Amino acid sequence: DTANPDIIDKNIPIDRVISVFDHRQLVFTNKFTNAELHIELVGSCATLITEEFQKAKVTPSINSATYLYSAIVFSTINFKNTVTTDRDIKAAEWLLSIANTSESFVRDLFSAKSQISPSNLYEILSQDFSIKTLSDHKIGIAQIEMVNINRFLSDLKQPLKEALSKQKTDNNLEYIFFNGIDVIDGYSLFIVIDSASADIFSSILGISRFEYSHQHPSIIMRKQIWPKVEEHLKTRASEIAS
Repeated sequence: DTANPDIIDKNIPIDRVISVFDHRQLVFTNKFTNAELHIELVGSCATLITEEFQKAKVTPSINSATYLYSAIVFSTINFKNTVTTDRDIKAAEWLLSIANTSESFVRDLFSAKSQISPSNLYEILSQDFSIKTLSDHKIGIAQIEMVNINRFLSDLKQPLKEALSKQKTDNNLEYIFFNGIDVIDGYSLFIVIDSASADIFSSILGISRFEYSHQHPSIIMRKQIWPKVEEHLKTRASEIAS
């Protein structure tokens, strides 16, 4: 579920990777010189894997179907995300006919992921923290999908500031950005902790400069933000050079 060699386990030689599956627009496929590439803009990489089962006429185990279905639900925010495609929906329907789930399965999934406290916040951010170097700028974007994302405006506000500050220091980042997604109400909460990041991400996202938070009316995913970051930095570098 990545085409970025910088976040692959260092024990995996890039020249020995034979197949790459990803569903993001910003990829680094030129570095996988010996791989067959499967880069398609669907809502979830699990959709691409599910289609491989279907092409091979292989029925996944109940557990595999449940895991793949869960991944599609997470990636598409229960199909509310704008990146959701008909392929995601069809793949999920096929998996659901095989998986062993209850009526409350989806809510239980997101509720379990929402068990965030000041003590585990840094660890949770680290599990899905994305770092890229674009136009010589090292940038990190954190993303969390959960129920009641507005907790980051109340009891989790200070712990988030501290966790993001630590991520920025630990990874020697120039800019850092947080994208919180409310899976029930269907919107994104953008958060920055420093003025430089506030300046650049306000420009990138085309919104008024915000000091700490900005509520975006709909869901926007990190994988949609990265191409905007790359385009912005390239344009700025070109303007400076000229």
